[in-house]
Amino acid sequence: MLKKPGVVQPVGKRGFGSSGLYMGGKLFAFLSCGVRLVVKLPGKRIDELVANGE
Repeated sequence: MLKKPGVVQPVGKRGFGSSGLYMGGKLFAFLSCGVRLVVKLPGKRIDELVANGE
């Protein structure tokens, strides 16, 4: 993802989101406890996934 335009990983940041991926200054993905991928999705997309039972 870091090769995508606008996606960055902060340098020198500590604490929550320090190893996450950011776009436009906002965190959108990170590894929880270094194991599980957590992503932030728009509400409309979440509604679609829930409606489809995913």
